[in-house]
Amino acid sequence: ERYSARAIQYGEFWQHRRWIDALPEATVRARPMLCLARAWALLFDPDAPERWPVDWIERALELSAADPRPLSEPLGRHRTDHELIRETAYVFRVGYAQFDTDPAQMVKLCLEALERLPEEAALGRGFVALWLARAYARLNQGEAAKRAMAQARQIGLAAEGHLIPLVIAGNQASNAWSGGDLHAVARICREAMTSLVEPAEQAGERIPQACNAYVYLGRTLVEWNELEQAEPLLLRGIELAELALAKHLYVDGCRDLALLHWIQGEYGQAHAWMDKAVQACTQDPAFIHALRARIWLAQAEQDSRWLETAIQWADGRVQEPSGEYDWELQTLIRVRIAQY
Repeated sequence: ERYSARAIQYGEFWQHRRWIDALPEATVRARPMLCLARAWALLFDPDAPERWPVDWIERALELSAADPRPLSEPLGRHRTDHELIRETAYVFRVGYAQFDTDPAQMVKLCLEALERLPEEAALGRGFVALWLARAYARLNQGEAAKRAMAQARQIGLAAEGHLIPLVIAGNQASNAWSGGDLHAVARICREAMTSLVEPAEQAGERIPQACNAYVYLGRTLVEWNELEQAEPLLLRGIELAELALAKHLYVDGCRDLALLHWIQGEYGQAHAWMDKAVQACTQDPAFIHALRARIWLAQAEQDSRWLETAIQWADGRVQEPSGEYDWELQTLIRVRIAQY
């Protein structure tokens, strides 16, 4: 039970899920702190049904209320397990309110939670401040969103594992990447690596949530054709993304490694990474298949048989113009030009 709290703080979501899944179901259902651990495991599992974390935390509340038990360190600031579970349940409810509450009401809920939650509840308060920033952003209140994000980072620095600051850095890098500001991506990632990741790794700690910094910096270096520096970053990033249960980032990292090996003319390795990306996809990997088609076109410059493979892919696509730049459509056009 003590392991669960530390694993969550350090973003060890895969290890945490393996640990809780290995326990007998009857044992988990009978112990409130194990029910809480199950709730956390499901909260960070992208494949879990939406209501399951709430159901498990409600069971933890019921069990702990019937028989409150004292807690030992490192959870000893709560006198009983029921106090800890009640506090965590409150954070869960605020978090789930994001999905069916308008942003103005979400702001009120978050501000109230920050008033009610004790300073020592750094992880929970950090999440609430992060949700507050997102609510302000949805209201187009940019300055308020920046202040809340800075507050979330400051709170998160007080928690072990620095999960919240790394989540924030990942969000900022993602936004900068989407906006095409690669220099901002590199700056954000390098700052996170220098201030948070490298000190922890030098102390022998593993920080799965650092996957964002590794992958986004790696893919930026691919764009800048700094391939030798990019490859180890991407390899480390996808390793950590698997531990953090960050499937989308794992897919991105595999795709970027495929692109890197394509640029280097190492087509076998490019396709191997493409296979890993497709296997990890939970949605239609059309973009990934389009990238593979471009690799086939590159191979066709040396062996025309690969053009036939690309044409087979194109024949199976029905693509309507979206009115915006469409990478898959552009790939389809390239295949047709090569065909004729």
